[in-house]
Amino acid sequence: MGVAVKTVAVETSAPDESPEELQATASNSASSAVNNAGALNTCQTGPVRKSVVNGKLLCRGGGTIGHYQSVYGAHRCVASSTNGDLTQNTSAMVVRKTWHAGEKERGNDLFVDLHTHIDQYEPDELPGMFERARAVAVGPIIAAGVTVESTRRCLKLASEYDNVFAGVGVHPSDLTEDLDNVALDQLRNMASDERVVVMSEVGLDHQDHSPDRAVQERAFRAQLDIAHEASLPVVFHMRFATDDMIRVLTEERVSELGGAAHYFQGSHEEAAAVIDLGCYISLAKPLLRLPELQEVAQNLPLEWIVLETDCYPQPFKGKREKWTEPKDVPIVAEKLAELKGIGVAEVMEATTANVLTMLGPRADRVSAAL
Repeated sequence: MGVAVKTVAVETSAPDESPEELQATASNSASSAVNNAGALNTCQTGPVRKSVVNGKLLCRGGGTIGHYQSVYGAHRCVASSTNGDLTQNTSAMVVRKTWHAGEKERGNDLFVDLHTHIDQYEPDELPGMFERARAVAVGPIIAAGVTVESTRRCLKLASEYDNVFAGVGVHPSDLTEDLDNVALDQLRNMASDERVVVMSEVGLDHQDHSPDRAVQERAFRAQLDIAHEASLPVVFHMRFATDDMIRVLTEERVSELGGAAHYFQGSHEEAAAVIDLGCYISLAKPLLRLPELQEVAQNLPLEWIVLETDCYPQPFKGKREKWTEPKDVPIVAEKLAELKGIGVAEVMEATTANVLTMLGPRADRVSAAL
């Protein structure tokens, strides 16, 4: 005989200054739900962290009893027992979003460029690039490392510019051999720097000319270990490597860290697999030209989307003004807004909130640049 489940409503109209945990307990019940009236239809079992952002209830990680299941427009957890019932004393937990200093008054009135390679530009180009970005409402910019030396440059830029934040990592295509202890120790030391907000750019690349796949996977796992040590979300590269990427991310418990699939160009199924791990889909300028990606983006829940440019020097384009820069984030946002039939301001508000949620306790530093 089932026991009634206490349902807890999460208030989002008047955010608190600090997170609050709410818990509901069920015994042998068919389902246990923690719902926000303005949220997605969400059912979650097990002690799982969630956040409320813009009235949306977001799952983070996996439960000890249930498993996370994602469907476009509806996220739910299903009990793992054979008859679909929860075991005795199963609990469901929700954690309110942490509101960052000044966010309540200011709101998210700037875009964030989640992923760039601005360390590769000539230093004297950066002030003008940042002015052009700010002129179109692009504020915080995250510079991703691709080698140890590149990561060091990203940290230097983050110390010089208030709107720049650093990522730590070695790109799979830049590997020539296994990362040795010296390189890993350098990455580990840099990952602890307060200017670092993500582990990036790391991952797998299975193009024909890419480095040995075993070397890539060992390097990726080693860097995920560092991400766990530093509690960094992971912004990852997964070119022609979706199956192996999902396997490694699952085995290395990336759902505990969060992160994003950088420069995403995959299918509905690939997007769902990423979201199931509690990671975001990062869209860039391919959204402007790929009909298949446009269809995927149109159906993705906005609360799982972030934006980036992946900009780097592009002399092959001929004219300098054609190079991709952080100023191009609004172009991607405009296309996404068009596909979804919503305003650009809504895209800005949601995607910036998503970045802050992904960054967790490091979001306060980024909020200061909004």
